[in-house]
Amino acid sequence: MDRKNRKRASSVNSTNPAMKLLEKRRLMFEVHEAYENQLFQFKQQEDEFKSKEKEIKKKDEEIQTELLKFCKELQVNETKKKKAISLYQSERAEKDKKIKEIAKLQHDLSLDQQIFENVERKAERLKKYVEYLNSIIKAYPDKYSDLDSITDRYKRLMISHQILKQEHEKMEIDCEKMKFTITQYEKEKNHEVLQLNNDIKDYQKLIEEKIIERNQLLAEKEEEENRITEENLNLGRIFMAIDNINQRCLDGYQKIKQDYEDQNKEKEKVIKQVREEKKPLKYQQEEENFDIKCQQASLKLKQIVQNLNDFRKIIEGCRNEIKNKYK
Repeated sequence: MDRKNRKRASSVNSTNPAMKLLEKRRLMFEVHEAYENQLFQFKQQEDEFKSKEKEIKKKDEEIQTELLKFCKELQVNETKKKKAISLYQSERAEKDKKIKEIAKLQHDLSLDQQIFENVERKAERLKKYVEYLNSIIKAYPDKYSDLDSITDRYKRLMISHQILKQEHEKMEIDCEKMKFTITQYEKEKNHEVLQLNNDIKDYQKLIEEKIIERNQLLAEKEEEENRITEENLNLGRIFMAIDNINQRCLDGYQKIKQDYEDQNKEKEKVIKQVREEKKPLKYQQEEENFDIKCQQASLKLKQIVQNLNDFRKIIEGCRNEIKNKYK
């Protein structure tokens, strides 16, 4: 008899829907545990992504401030360098000018000394002719009455000649100065052009480095977005699985109510309670807010746990009834 009862119990257990409910419960707990793990991992990854994004923004701001400081220091150094070069060139030009002036004055002094010596020698040679001419003028004053006007005219011409000569020398000096200033201006402009070309090359290198860094950051951002979309898809699948399990539990409640309504009044109360709790859980399926979806999923999971507890009580009651019948 015991063997027969055992065989009957095994056949009843194999065909009993309680085993199916237990299997579904086990699967549901596995899905819930996987969902909790994935949700925790997703939150951790989201926090890491936000921290990385903050670090990247902070690094970008630091690079910009360092670049501005570097540009300012470069400009200050360039201005100091230009001032020092211009001061050195002006002092050197002034020194060369003074050396040239001293050499020219020494040369002029030597020429003047030579001219003075020549004039003295010539005056000594012409002195006897002057004495002879003065004696003739005294002897014949009527014939040389215009001599004073001629000498005065000669003196005026010599003075004007000296003035013109001085103006000519001054104009030559001014011309040399203009040539020197033009050459200095050309040198400075050529130096500025070379410096600007070097600065342009340096800035082009910096721009290329920044472009490479920006492309790397964009690639990292794209990878992170792809990973987030994949996680969202997985979460969507989990939400769908939870909805399906919840719907099955509710459908199972309807069937169990029809089969065991006359046997247990407490079960009827539980089913009514579940029905009443079902109404506020009708949220919009197309809700895009992640927090609302998570709240919906958690509420549904709580409802599923309650349903499974109720199923477990019902199954235990069925088992007890079956055992009592066989006894």
